[in-house]
Amino acid sequence: MVLAVTKYGLLSLELGYFKDLYERLFEFTPGPLALLDERGVFLSVNQAMINSFGRKREELIGKSLRQVLDAETYELHMTVIEEALRSGQVKSFEDARKGRYFRHHIVPVSFQDNKKAVLVISRDITEEVKAMQRLEFYAYHDYLTGLPNRAMLEMKFSEMTSNSDGNSLIAVFFLDLDGFKFYNDSLGHDVGDEILIEFGKRLCQKVRNGLVGRFGGDEFIVILPHMKNTEHVEHAASEIVSTLKTPTKIRGVDVFCRQA
Repeated sequence: MVLAVTKYGLLSLELGYFKDLYERLFEFTPGPLALLDERGVFLSVNQAMINSFGRKREELIGKSLRQVLDAETYELHMTVIEEALRSGQVKSFEDARKGRYFRHHIVPVSFQDNKKAVLVISRDITEEVKAMQRLEFYAYHDYLTGLPNRAMLEMKFSEMTSNSDGNSLIAVFFLDLDGFKFYNDSLGHDVGDEILIEFGKRLCQKVRNGLVGRFGGDEFIVILPHMKNTEHVEHAASEIVSTLKTPTKIRGVDVFCRQA
């Protein structure tokens, strides 16, 4: 009898220890974790999951995903949860919430009373997504000015020529800043960069129905589709050149560049 009591007492202690260990691991795991029933109701959440929703614990426990997500995101979550429960396999997907991006792994869980649930293991991948977006952006844009680069210009020009109806002209202007090298060499490359950025902004303000890009160095390209005739092209050229007539003040210095 004593051995039995001792044995079961020890077993009880071990179960209690592992329960406490599980709860601590669940709560203090750095990534968001949640236990949901098959209807998408929160049974348990850790602090990281609470933070990801920007809510309090009591605002999640017992609440359905429908109550905390927009309709489209809710449908996505429930579709994957149902698929995981039906297949008995881990399913993964990604979504965005309040400007943050998450990758979720849905792990099906079965209890002894045949109740089903899922463990949601999430990871904030915002920085990864933003890094990929930057890579994709700069594949077609100039790193300094943010303007379309040569690859983007060539692609857009090809599209314009393909879509042209033959009744209008496509004007392409090549602009080289005369005097830029002097300022770049004498005042430093930082000032040179500011000159290029400012000139790019001026061109974009002047060109409303076309494309402005940096070809390289101090060279810019302006593409204007749908020109009615050569007079229209000449007028546009005059307007573009006028962007250089007013000096640019960079760090207290009046910078004069002309179109070469």
